[in-house]
Amino acid sequence: MRRDWLPIKTTPWSLGLMLVIALVMIQATKLPDPLNDWVYDRAITAWPAPVDNNVVIIAIDEFSLEQLGRWPWDRDLHASLIDKLHQAGAATVVMDILFTEPGSGDNALAEAMERHGRVALPVYLSAPTRGRMITEHLPTASLTRKTAALGHAHIELDNDGVARGLYLYNGLAGQLWPALSLAAEQPHPRRSSPPLPGYTNVRQDYRLVPLAGGAGTIPTYSYANILNYPVIKDEFTGKTVFVGATAAGFGDILPTPFSGLSRPMSGVEFHANVFSASQQHLLISQAPDWAPPGPESSCPASTGTPATQTAPRDHITGLHRPCRRPDSGLPDDAVCGQSSSSGCQRPCAADCSHPHRKRPQAGHDQPLHEPPTR
Repeated sequence: MRRDWLPIKTTPWSLGLMLVIALVMIQATKLPDPLNDWVYDRAITAWPAPVDNNVVIIAIDEFSLEQLGRWPWDRDLHASLIDKLHQAGAATVVMDILFTEPGSGDNALAEAMERHGRVALPVYLSAPTRGRMITEHLPTASLTRKTAALGHAHIELDNDGVARGLYLYNGLAGQLWPALSLAAEQPHPRRSSPPLPGYTNVRQDYRLVPLAGGAGTIPTYSYANILNYPVIKDEFTGKTVFVGATAAGFGDILPTPFSGLSRPMSGVEFHANVFSASQQHLLISQAPDWAPPGPESSCPASTGTPATQTAPRDHITGLHRPCRRPDSGLPDDAVCGQSSSSGCQRPCAADCSHPHRKRPQAGHDQPLHEPPTR
């Protein structure tokens, strides 16, 4: 005679119970984040967003460096470029280059920006280091007075090191700068509330960016070619022109869902993708967290630069990735801008992590000729 010692009956209740247990176990681990990322990556690579017809890139590429010489260039060249784009009918020019220190040709550049009337420049937030709080770097005073808009140029990296989105507003407490890609359309900074200490980094309105494709998808022209040869007017009439570095080892290096590390995207093209998606109302808001915050966890250590280091002149904008915070009484994603003795960037809330939210690792903007360290 045979006896079944462990009979198993399959019923809707047992199946439902197993499903609930599986979901609870998944939610209690870090599996949701990579699973969400995998599904999102498969979706946007299978159905890329269309490229808006009114966005182009002028690239500081290898050919331009060969033709125009070593970086930094005299700012008279940037003035000449803006004048040519103005004559060609470009609606807006977004310079993805930092001008934080006075340089040769500042007056010519400021005058060219004034003549055009719609030139946006980036703001740079250097990460805190031991003994030094987070610092905001604006363009020189003469250029700030003539720019039509200022915007932050920081792009977020998720835990796997892939760039998928950014905050629409980022800055120190009291004044949040719009994203550089949207600054020309939304030129006015946002005020943060409630009032916070001036060294607090506040970031609001995170958006996922459905990219149009891998590197090189958006129409791109070489800086040297535009500067040295006649411009066909129809190529730029009514368009928003992004100017920034694409040369290898020069400026931002951003792995994306389309490429990973095999063919990273330049920061200027990522910003152009943000603009393209925004014009078509395709930016994606993350669903609100339905589960309560988990226990307090430690903030990843900052890889900040020495306290004496400052952003180099004509610095190609890079990345700033302080950790995110859970829901609290503070504004969305507020991070205090003072480092501890251990090098950790202390969050203003009790936690700097949330079990159901992507948490970019702490980092800092990189020097001009060094690729970001991941």
